[in-house]
Amino acid sequence: MSSGTKRVIEHIASIMTARANCLEWMKQPLGGNAERWHKRHTGALADLLKDTLPHGSGFDSGVDLNTELTDVMAEKYVFDCPFHVMNDAGYYTDWTEYRVAVTPSFIGVMNIEIELTDGPVDDAADLADYISDAMYDALSAEYTIPSHYYADV
Repeated sequence: MSSGTKRVIEHIASIMTARANCLEWMKQPLGGNAERWHKRHTGALADLLKDTLPHGSGFDSGVDLNTELTDVMAEKYVFDCPFHVMNDAGYYTDWTEYRVAVTPSFIGVMNIEIELTDGPVDDAADLADYISDAMYDALSAEYTIPSHYYADV
């Protein structure tokens, strides 16, 4: 991997840490450019999530990082995954809501815990396995942050 290429979860962790650092600097009397950098990191995070997390094929309204439940210091990242359920005839029938908690590991794996938070429970275990696999694939993929994310405007 090149210096700018990391797994998606590593980029998320880096950006979330940078955002947290900016928030701390903004509390200081001489916070400097912390607010501007916080906005840049927030924009880079939004683009990263939009570019890399599952969308379509049931993930019809995207996947969101739940920044309120994510704990950067504990390295636990929580994602909200609305999922559009399809019946046997191929028609969308219901929406379900899953919460995915991801804890990265230094040995290259991730612990993924998934829970159904809202919606019908029919096939919930099969859907949870599918969502877990899709999230694992997306978060473990290599990605290079485009240089324009942090370019001076």
